[in-house]
Amino acid sequence: MAGLYAMTGFNAFRKDMVHPLKQQGKGHGLRVSYVEVHKLVALRAPEIQRSFSPETILCIGGGGYIPGRILRTYFPSLPLLAVSISYYDDVRMEVRPEPLVVQWLDEPTAAQHIRGKRVLVVDDIDDTRSTLAKLCLELRKLQPADVAFFVLHSKRKPKLFEDDASRWFVGQQVADTWVDYPWDAVDPEKYYQGQ
Repeated sequence: MAGLYAMTGFNAFRKDMVHPLKQQGKGHGLRVSYVEVHKLVALRAPEIQRSFSPETILCIGGGGYIPGRILRTYFPSLPLLAVSISYYDDVRMEVRPEPLVVQWLDEPTAAQHIRGKRVLVVDDIDDTRSTLAKLCLELRKLQPADVAFFVLHSKRKPKLFEDDASRWFVGQQVADTWVDYPWDAVDPEKYYQGQ
């Protein structure tokens, strides 16, 4: 109960804050619904199966958790793993100098589900590609057979990291603007009312 109270307090604190990247004013942004997310995943799932045939789905938290779980609907026999790499400090509301690995795979999990396997990495957005670059660096140490990436949205802008060895599956290309996802909403009713 204390955790719930603390989270309620944090959300009350966070409610009036605006993420610094959102403040940069790159248009009004794109607001995405859960239905739109599901449609983007459903659109790319057959292509992912046909051209990559993953053996493991690896979600990057927090934005890759929900798209990854939806994707698993189309690949029900695959293990769904999660790591957490944070590029944005949501408490201080600022960009970190470099992405921080918050949660990673233990050795038995890596040995069973990553080493020698075709791994599909899932995230919500490909912005600068800093988070994906950090993940790729760490993931290659675990010796997967192959790696592909699926993102809901990729911003049309130069990336800090290019990996020609990997395949990229993108739900939708978007302008370099803020993208609002429903799982980031403090107040879901206001989110869907466009506030």
